[in-house]
Amino acid sequence: MYNVLIFLLRYTLFKIVMLYLFFADKKRYMHLKERMKFNYFDNNTENNSKKNILVHAVSVGEVVASTPLIEYLLSEYSNNYNIVISTVTTTGKEMVEKTFGEKVNHVFFPLDFKDTCKEFIRIIKPHIVLIAETEIWPNFMNELKKRCIPAILFNGRISPSSYKNYYYFRRFFRVFINYFDVIAVQSQNDSERIIEIGAKKEKVFVMGNLKFDSMLKEIDKNKFAKISYEFAIPENRKVIIAGSVHDGEYEFIINSFVKIKEKLNDICLIIAPRHIKECEKIYKILDRYRLSFTLKTQIEKDKKNLYDTIILDTIGELQYAYGISDIAFIGGSIIDRGGHNTLEATRFGIPVFFGKSMYNFEYIAEQTLKYECGFEVNNSDKLSEKIIELYNDAELYQEIDHKARTMINNNMGSIKKISGIINKYL
Repeated sequence: MYNVLIFLLRYTLFKIVMLYLFFADKKRYMHLKERMKFNYFDNNTENNSKKNILVHAVSVGEVVASTPLIEYLLSEYSNNYNIVISTVTTTGKEMVEKTFGEKVNHVFFPLDFKDTCKEFIRIIKPHIVLIAETEIWPNFMNELKKRCIPAILFNGRISPSSYKNYYYFRRFFRVFINYFDVIAVQSQNDSERIIEIGAKKEKVFVMGNLKFDSMLKEIDKNKFAKISYEFAIPENRKVIIAGSVHDGEYEFIINSFVKIKEKLNDICLIIAPRHIKECEKIYKILDRYRLSFTLKTQIEKDKKNLYDTIILDTIGELQYAYGISDIAFIGGSIIDRGGHNTLEATRFGIPVFFGKSMYNFEYIAEQTLKYECGFEVNNSDKLSEKIIELYNDAELYQEIDHKARTMINNNMGSIKKISGIINKYL
């Protein structure tokens, strides 16, 4: 039934979409075309005597989370294996190239058409396939099973909303989910959900979350110093940052900042929109609140930056911006988007705030609240009140710094667990 549906979509709707993209969005058209053909893939002819380990990470977030595992594979197995990383998105590809350079090969993951999956596996010839988080593609998994290629799901998670969908189609998914040889999930909740969907209990184990282990990697100190200088914020000025903020949250955070500004002097807000193209919407709200603002790219480096608000209009600098801030709000959590990774801010020991929609980072949010290094807020009054309290209580602020670092240290170790499993197949 699945392949009948896929066949119909491929030769009807998919053709229409491709035709539309050919004229409307050449970049996306070429991207989808690449996911249908893999003749551009360089199977590393210099090392063609080596076997390939395929690591699949959908996009930027999954690539970042998988980095500790990929680095482990490179350090332990690069003499005998090539590491091939597949992504779905072009931004994922860019992150792979930026992080690993020529140490790995990159290929786009195939669309789940039977012939496309066959061709992909024929070209890549993976000895083992490692899939990040929860990617279950029936035709791809079926082709692996036919060829007796082991597959391991790592850093797996099933959010409450995804669970409802998977559970409804559990009779279908239980077949393909058990094509995985090992299913390593982030938390006990994820373990219970995936077993209820149909995974065999003996295949499932809790490994923790690789995102904690990724905090071991130090940030680029030279780049951090460069970006800090570019912000040109006076040394003693208070800085609040709202990271990965979505449309529907701009008013929330700006309204809260205005209330904070009434109580505290010499303070500024950095807004990092999830989508830079939405800067225009932010301008209008800031104008309405009569707040001065500038884009990060327009700051005059040799002058003190005394604007009320700075809009971060660059890509790849948010993690450094957290490091020059005192307090962070994490976007995608007030509206129903499932939140973003709080650890990017927590690693600097600063308090983090987020709304109730954190299902994409459920375990991290739970740990943050458990260790009391972050706070859930559902209205702008509560956010402003708590931030003012933290600025006025140096002892409480310092306690949070200690608790944040303790939380990260206590949750590390997932790389050791998953690498022990992978070693048995190599």
